[in-house]
Amino acid sequence: MGINLDSAELDMARQLAAHQGMTLDGAVSAALRRDIERQGLAAKPELTPEEREQRSREFHAMVRDIQNKIAAVPLLDPRPYREILYDEDGLPI
Repeated sequence: MGINLDSAELDMARQLAAHQGMTLDGAVSAALRRDIERQGLAAKPELTPEEREQRSREFHAMVRDIQNKIAAVPLLDPRPYREILYDEDGLPI
């Protein structure tokens, strides 16, 4: 994938690369990583298998809780949904 830099930006990138003894790509990547870390946007570390398992258990418990709450809601109208939503000609009510 390419990136467009104007000549002044390209000159700065080349100067940075030369100063650090890196390739142009390496210097630009390193500068981006430093800026991202400085702004607190660094990627989150990978979860351990134990952390993934814990999150999975918590997620499934949350889903079961929602299912139980829905199951506890009383049935207000026992008719099929088509009877509730449509008239005898099949048109919306």
